[in-house]
Amino acid sequence: GIFITFEGTEGCGKSTQARKAEMYLKNRGFDVLLTREPGGTGLGEQIRDILLGGTQNMHPVSELLLYQASRAEHMQQVVIPALKKNRIVLCDRFIDSTTAYQSDGRGIGYGLVQKLNTCASFGIIPDLTILIDAPLLKGLKAARKISKAVDGDRLEREGPVFHARVK
Repeated sequence: GIFITFEGTEGCGKSTQARKAEMYLKNRGFDVLLTREPGGTGLGEQIRDILLGGTQNMHPVSELLLYQASRAEHMQQVVIPALKKNRIVLCDRFIDSTTAYQSDGRGIGYGLVQKLNTCASFGIIPDLTILIDAPLLKGLKAARKISKAVDGDRLEREGPVFHARVK
């Protein structure tokens, strides 16, 4: 199989481009699976709701471990089985987002984030990562506009200084 990830700043169009890539490849006869992180499994979606929903504060390490728990389930239940079936797996966010948000954004040591990324991904890395960029404030505005929450999800509500560190 082939594993392709879509990464980028908030509101840059990752999900849109991933869906377009899915349709493009399917129209050409390829067996494609589109998925996302956090999420992609029943437990992963519950973790996603905890991470992005609500207004709760959580320690950065707790946040990191929740992302990694979602990833481990996602890899074992969705990504690895699809790759073994020679499918093309398109994933909206992966380890680069975790590194940017938790290491640069939250200030957790790079080494710890990388070790946990490797553990939760079972050492699998993408064959291709597509990085999409957008102006910071324009992207945040777009992300908040399409978010289910009135003022954006928990991460979108972080200030521009946080998102500048992530970018």
